[in-house]
Amino acid sequence: MDYSPLKPIQIRILNKLLKAFFFLSLPVLLFITYEEFSLEIYSRVLFIYLPLMIILGVIAFIRKLPKALRSNLFVSLIMLLATSELYYWGFSSLAFFFFLAAVLFTTLLESPSSGWTSFIVSFFLIMLFMVLHNNKIIDVDSPNRPELLKWKNWIGPVLSYLMIQIAVLITAEFLINNLLKSLRTNEANTRQLEREKEALEKTAYIDTVTGLPNNRKISADIARFMQEEADNPLSVDQILIEIKNFEDYNIRYGIDTGNSLLQAIGDRLGELKGCSVYRLHGAAFLICFFNKDEEIDYPYISGTLLKPYPVNKQYFTINFVGVHINYPRDISNPAMMLSSLMMNLYNDYKIPVNTIVSYNEKQNRRLKRVASLKEKLAKALKNDEISIMIQPRLNVTTGKISGGELLMRWNNSTVGPVSPVEFIPISEKDDQIFYLTHYLMKESLKLGDIFAPEAGNDRPFSISVNISPSIIHAEKLHDLIQYTEKAGPDFTYEFELTEGVFLGVDERVADELKLLQSRGIAASVDDFGTGYSNLEYLQDLNINVLKIDKKFIDGIPGRGKQQHLVRAVIQMAHALNLLTVAEGVETPEQFLWLQKEGIDEIQGFVFSKPIELVALQDFYDHHNKNRWAFLEK
Repeated sequence: MDYSPLKPIQIRILNKLLKAFFFLSLPVLLFITYEEFSLEIYSRVLFIYLPLMIILGVIAFIRKLPKALRSNLFVSLIMLLATSELYYWGFSSLAFFFFLAAVLFTTLLESPSSGWTSFIVSFFLIMLFMVLHNNKIIDVDSPNRPELLKWKNWIGPVLSYLMIQIAVLITAEFLINNLLKSLRTNEANTRQLEREKEALEKTAYIDTVTGLPNNRKISADIARFMQEEADNPLSVDQILIEIKNFEDYNIRYGIDTGNSLLQAIGDRLGELKGCSVYRLHGAAFLICFFNKDEEIDYPYISGTLLKPYPVNKQYFTINFVGVHINYPRDISNPAMMLSSLMMNLYNDYKIPVNTIVSYNEKQNRRLKRVASLKEKLAKALKNDEISIMIQPRLNVTTGKISGGELLMRWNNSTVGPVSPVEFIPISEKDDQIFYLTHYLMKESLKLGDIFAPEAGNDRPFSISVNISPSIIHAEKLHDLIQYTEKAGPDFTYEFELTEGVFLGVDERVADELKLLQSRGIAASVDDFGTGYSNLEYLQDLNINVLKIDKKFIDGIPGRGKQQHLVRAVIQMAHALNLLTVAEGVETPEQFLWLQKEGIDEIQGFVFSKPIELVALQDFYDHHNKNRWAFLEK
């Protein structure tokens, strides 16, 4: 489609002015040259202007030629008349004015191709004048100028050049139209590519379920925010909302209903004023306030979320947890806001349901440390950072060392020593605990080479090993039992299980304990009294040893309730024919009280701290020389 910046009525008015301007050019030229008015003027009018006007009239009625071409021929022929006369009489400035006027008006009135064609026409006109001038046909200084007016001297070059010019104009129009067609095609392709790009961006930045912006969009918005913030300090608040147990809706009502509920939640959040809402993943939404002056209204947002949602002719209610963070109050880098919120939300299970809490930097630092330790722990065995210690266990009746508990220690090259209280829970969340326990069992076999218990003991030296519940539930206990079969006759193994193993006892746990019993491995309950409270497993399962947790030992002697509890546990264990061991015994007074109440064995600093495996023989020999010396300290 031809482009014109003017309205139709304006085009018609300018078109009339343009025609009047050029048709009036001849009288103006005659008036300018009135002093030179002579026969040669009549000659030019008769032999030049009149034939050209006839040609102009003929061309105007040739409908097969494009409109733009007809208009340009009209302008070109008028230009030829005007500029030739002006040039002939030395008015080169006025000739140039006619040239510019023609280009300007033609460009305004017609399509862009007309303007280009008019420019080409004018270019060829100037070349024509140069040809005529060079052939002395137009030469104001020639003394024989009247002789040159004879039509034989100029009609041939002029007509031939006009024919060439017309041919060139037609060719130029054809080329320009094809060029414009190609440009329009390229423009259409460009617009199509832009539309496809917009569609791709929409797909990349919009969540298909809720129609809300997704996590890619929040990243882009934060990046733009950071650029703006560099010049003008700004603030941003983000609230991460997680719908609790949303998978239950999908399981119970189906994926389609679950998606409809997510869309309803997104629509509800989208009604909040002054904020942007994003769906991140699953049932997580992000509410973002940029440059909010007043405090965030937690109760209003909570109330908005808790209203029932009408979905598929049903009404659904939800529960949620949320965390709020502010830049720059809580964090120095806005790009880290979302990851910090996620660490707070998904690792802190103490957030009350249907509550939005403020970001906890202390909690985040702890979680970052956990993540860092998890990464380093995966390389600990390879880097030879794990060492095995043993804490001897004492028979309170004979004073002899009856065995010892194997303990892992981790000394990282970067962060230094890491407590088992910290790294054992980390390792239990994945298979790291399995590899660590394998390593501990392998190292325990070295005791056969570096330690020899004295002959004549009532039973072999007992090696206690802590077994994680994840190993039991994954049925990987058999892989560890193979190490016990490689131990010598002077050693026996005892697998310590926390009470969490017995939570919801099933046949699998019972079978694992029967397997231990069949292989001559004792099973002990570690930290008794701190976990599973149902005592039924003590009589139904194959348990051999009961270890009383340090928390109960700390209160004796002196605290009546704890003394009664410990005494009752010892009596109950003996009634079930279980060996009793007190953990964390630190003072002679505690030892003597426990000895009086009939405890079988003790383990604690009063007797020995954990020692290296290579030091066990020396400690063992030294202790046998004076078995009760520790009570005299």
